[in-house]
Amino acid sequence: MAASTRLDVDIDGLARDFARIDEVSERVRLASYGQAAPLVQMRERQMEREVARTAARKGADDPETVTRKAALARASERFGQFRTELGRAQVQPPDVKGENAGGIWGRVVRGHEPVVDANVVAAAGGKRAAFTCTDSKGGFKLEVPAGQDITLSVVLKDGSEALRDRDGITLKPGQVVFREIDLTGVAPPCKEPPGDQTPPTGQPPSPAPPPSAPPASGPPASTPPSTPPTSSPTTPPTTPPKDDSFPMVKLVGQLEPDAQKLIKAQGLLLGDRSTRVNVEQAGRVVEQKPPAGAKVRPGDTVAIVVATDDKVDVPSVLGMTPKDAEVVLLKAELKPGKITETQVAAEKAGGVLNQTPVAGDRAPRKSEVAMEVGVAKRQVVAPEFDPKLARVVDLAGTRLRDGATDATVDLTAALQNLKIKTTNDLDKLTAMERTDVRDKLGIRTLAETDRTIAALKKARKELGE
Repeated sequence: MAASTRLDVDIDGLARDFARIDEVSERVRLASYGQAAPLVQMRERQMEREVARTAARKGADDPETVTRKAALARASERFGQFRTELGRAQVQPPDVKGENAGGIWGRVVRGHEPVVDANVVAAAGGKRAAFTCTDSKGGFKLEVPAGQDITLSVVLKDGSEALRDRDGITLKPGQVVFREIDLTGVAPPCKEPPGDQTPPTGQPPSPAPPPSAPPASGPPASTPPSTPPTSSPTTPPTTPPKDDSFPMVKLVGQLEPDAQKLIKAQGLLLGDRSTRVNVEQAGRVVEQKPPAGAKVRPGDTVAIVVATDDKVDVPSVLGMTPKDAEVVLLKAELKPGKITETQVAAEKAGGVLNQTPVAGDRAPRKSEVAMEVGVAKRQVVAPEFDPKLARVVDLAGTRLRDGATDATVDLTAALQNLKIKTTNDLDKLTAMERTDVRDKLGIRTLAETDRTIAALKKARKELGE
């Protein structure tokens, strides 16, 4: 009997598994928050103890105490955001099983604190479709009918209704959306009146319909002959277009990767992305368009503004000439800083050997990048000028090497190349324009040229040569 070569593949199940790859990978990333939670809590307690110790030792109004309190306040805000992200990571999305169903999942919070044991009710067509209670993290998940307008309401443990959606959302079969409900500053909805209402005072009741008139006495009136009705052309009924719009989810306050995940999960597209300097909210969305709650449709674009810490990525300039490195740094909104020279083999001369900060670091915008540049090793040749000039050059060179902050020229080799052999020749050189001296000696900057001229003149005067 031949073996069967038929292979049964659950295409629909395979497609659902592939669709959840992004979600699963995102949850693995967010789960790392749980590993960092004890360290974050430890750091927060440590900062509180440091503030208390400083206040006890130096007083509550001491500048160091005030600075530590301000740092603790900023850190507490970041720690609160961390706990919010940790709570999100612990909320599970619904496993939608119905063929004509979708899912809504998320959290109910008040600021950074979860709202526990609240009822989250989903209504479809004015009737309750599903409900659940929030867990210890404020999380909830609901399976709701697809293709119907779904609204959510939140009822607290005391029975009061804290929120009721004004606009609903319509999901496609299998679509799952995330919703974070923040009750901070949300006014409770008004109560619905009972169905049977008596008219308000001062308004008469609606008049009853008049009774039918009795037939008149006497012979019946003659009626005109009836004409057969003419049939009017019939038009086929038109089906109103289906409203597939839904309220825009809130992105402000979300980390940028999380916001982009939400945009994709809603079937929307990321539009313009811009940045704004905000050190406290760095990495988070601070503005969105359309705003949260506005009606959007699948395929619409969403523009976001992301806060940055006013730092830029440092590019690599290794191997470049100083001029090429300057062009690259200016393009990255940085500028060249201190340049030091190191003697290297001729084939390595002229290029950047090292840089600080290194490539890949983040540095403040418009800050400097120091570079170490290789220069060819100079040939040391015994001086050919007279002993008087040799003493002057030796003293000036020693002072330049001891006090220089930048690389200085090799005076002995430079003067020999210019055929300076006597002190008279030296006096003629130092009397020239500073730019001419710079070019003749091969000095890199005018500031170094001024120091070299001053050192030569001072040594000449002190030695009396």
